[in-house]
Amino acid sequence: MIAPSPRHLMALASGLTLSAGGAPLPGQQADSDTVTVFVASRTLPRGIALQESDMVRDVRVIRRGAPRAPAHVGWVTRRVVRAGEVLAGPAVVPPPAIVPGQPVQFVLERGGVTISVPGTAAVTASIGDTVVVRLGALRRATGIVTGPTTVMALSQERDR
Repeated sequence: MIAPSPRHLMALASGLTLSAGGAPLPGQQADSDTVTVFVASRTLPRGIALQESDMVRDVRVIRRGAPRAPAHVGWVTRRVVRAGEVLAGPAVVPPPAIVPGQPVQFVLERGGVTISVPGTAAVTASIGDTVVVRLGALRRATGIVTGPTTVMALSQERDR
């Protein structure tokens, strides 16, 4: 069995359709792909959560390497998105998992031992984002948001 390329795996995981064999279509440049994307069905204001009625499937030629994080229902617009514009990052982002001041559990795993410490989120962040957590009045730690109230430690932190 032939292993698919990382480009094709990303396309499959995100619902994109690449041109046959990755070869350019007639009139298409060799450094671009034909993909099925979601575009805005109307002009969308900043800060709204996307609904199905806000998105329409369309086939586009997109330059290879261009950001293609596809939008999903519930994602939030970071700026005004014009009708017909591709709904992808950084114009749209996943909804925030945590907000500033929210109580979170800061989890540290080392050598089979897991320690969970209560903390407070310092900024708004989505799952997968790096965030600073306040652990009391004088301590701060950096981690990755793994759930709605969970932040996993990046590495051992020193007191600041």
